[in-house]
Amino acid sequence: MDMVRLHYFTEVARHLSLSKASEVLFLSQPALSRHISAFEKSLGTPLFERGNRGVKLTAAGELLYAESEALLLNENSLLFRLRELNPAHNQTIRIEYTSGNLISKITGFLVHFGAKDQHFIVERTVWDVLLQDLNHGSTNLAICALHELYEQDNICTQLLFSSPSKICLSKRHPLARRERLTIQDIQKDVIMLPNTSLSTKFALHDIVSLGKRYGLTLNVTTEHNSMMAILADVALGRGVAPIIGTFLPGDLPKNLKEGTVLLPCDGLSNIDYGVAWNKSMENQHLLSIIDEMAAYDWA
Repeated sequence: MDMVRLHYFTEVARHLSLSKASEVLFLSQPALSRHISAFEKSLGTPLFERGNRGVKLTAAGELLYAESEALLLNENSLLFRLRELNPAHNQTIRIEYTSGNLISKITGFLVHFGAKDQHFIVERTVWDVLLQDLNHGSTNLAICALHELYEQDNICTQLLFSSPSKICLSKRHPLARRERLTIQDIQKDVIMLPNTSLSTKFALHDIVSLGKRYGLTLNVTTEHNSMMAILADVALGRGVAPIIGTFLPGDLPKNLKEGTVLLPCDGLSNIDYGVAWNKSMENQHLLSIIDEMAAYDWA
């Protein structure tokens, strides 16, 4: 069985949407559709029923999806054990991260670490893939916001730094020249959060809790598909946006950078950023690198 295409299949089955799965996998939708069709042909049975409203699993698809997680986990576990037999494997560390703005901090650490016999593979990914890779042992380390990982029993974490959340406003907003905000200041604004962000659940809880504390009914929307779309609306003065950990997208266009401003807001939580790893995959070599990370100044 083609395990890469099995992974593609599980993402389509999870979301029941080729377009959503293609976003998660960083594949174009036509390419993903070709992979799924080729996978079905190799298995000799259709896995999805396709219609105008998307896709749904066939009986064969339901069966395969039920077994796919165990199949992928077993494959990754076997690959890890085989690689462990190769001494060169212990000199290669795979690091995944989710936010584009983290790469400068990761690069700074690697320059500081500077081990000539150490090879690092650093790749940006999306949250769903990062969590899957951590659970399956496909990556050694993940650098990310930790609040979504604290309840994962098989994942260990080490805090590296904390970053305060802020509110993003249009530079034309009446409050743009203030030094800091309160939740009361933005109670009449549309507060926009992306419906695909790993931090949305945390931010939504944060904002709603603040509103309840001060007896406010806040106008919160999660209708946007991306942070970039939200920031475009913010720059146009259509609302404001909580920025978790003050991290704006690294590829933010110049007009959005120049059209927005970040201000601290009383009551918003700090976000913990750190390194995470699968405790079943740890060894002394990996732990020594984590110790170096903990001692490094990530500020």
